[in-house]
This record gives sequence, C-alpha cells and structure tokens, in this order.
Amino acid sequence: MAILWDTKGLPSETLYFLQAQRPKLAIVDATYPPNKEAQNHNNVLEAANLGLAVAEEVYLTHFSHQNWPPLLLEEYLSSRFGNDPVALAFDGLEHQLSHPLRLSLEMAKAI
Repeated sequence: MAILWDTKGLPSETLYFLQAQRPKLAIVDATYPPNKEAQNHNNVLEAANLGLAVAEEVYLTHFSHQNWPPLLLEEYLSSRFGNDPVALAFDGLEHQLSHPLRLSLEMAKAI
C-alpha cells in the first residue's frame, strides 16, 4: 500500500519505485476539485491519475472544503474513470486488500 498525502505529483525516483513495486492500493490526497490548480496538493483528476499510475486500486482522500460535494465527485469519477478502480475514501471505510475495491464499497453500502 502506498499512502501519498500532501503531495503534488511525485519525484521521479519515487514514481519509478512505486511503479516497479506496483502496490495493491494507493491512498492519494485529492484536496481540490478536478479543475483547480494548486502548488502543494493534487486535485481530484491529478490524484486519480497518479494513483492509477502506481497502484492497482486508488482511494482518494484529504479533501478540502473547497472541493465538490461527495456525490458530485462520485459522479465525476464514474464518468471520467468508468470501471477503473478509483473511489472516494470516507470515515469508517474498511477495505480488505484481498478483496477488489468494488466489493469493499458494496459491503460498506450494505451497512
């Protein structure tokens, strides 16, 4: 698992290392909405692309109050990434790395 908080992209060495290791899950800060550029944190689009570049599955987290509401973000991710394993993290979420991300989300919705 790779935890990528307080990032804006990754240094080349780190990116290559993670791509070679290919962790099961990347948890990436998605502080800002997809269209906002910032110097010190990823927006949702940057975070999702970074996570997919280094890991099999991606949870987006570390949202600011300037970001879109969660339902709008979920719609955006669904339309932009289709079946790619990218999802919003939320308080209380539990994910078994041995299960596909989609299964963990379905289990969380059933609770």
